[in-house]
Amino acid sequence: MRRLLLVFGVAALAAGCGVPTPATPTAKDVLAKPQQSDLKDAHFTVTGKITDNGTTVELVGDGALVYKPKLAGRFKFTTNVGGQAVAILEISVDGTNYGMTPASPKWVATKSTSGIDPNAFAGASEQKYVGEENLPQGKAWHATAKDKDGNAFDAY
Repeated sequence: MRRLLLVFGVAALAAGCGVPTPATPTAKDVLAKPQQSDLKDAHFTVTGKITDNGTTVELVGDGALVYKPKLAGRFKFTTNVGGQAVAILEISVDGTNYGMTPASPKWVATKSTSGIDPNAFAGASEQKYVGEENLPQGKAWHATAKDKDGNAFDAY
């Protein structure tokens, strides 16, 4: 009987203490995750809109990022302009971007002003936690913010 009381007592204490439920993350928490990870590479897909001189075009694309051993990435975005498919290609290696567009069919090198490294979100403003999303790959936290140049983005 004493053992039974002891078991109930321990069970009651354990239930009373409980394991804390993880708190909802802040936008800052979500945006800091890349810096805290040991991520070596990643693949992503992109959808968005670009507006220039009152004309808006829809973009879709994908790319790959490599963080280790050296920062690098490749991106391909496509859109339709005047009924024609247009592709924009970008390769980034260690701070230099190489781009090719229909207007510039040869690769053009430019120094990058914003990195693709995990610290890219560090200076983000207007951070807002949106919620938890169910993506095809599983659940993800969703935050919105603006980068250091004022461009809005979503982070998962």
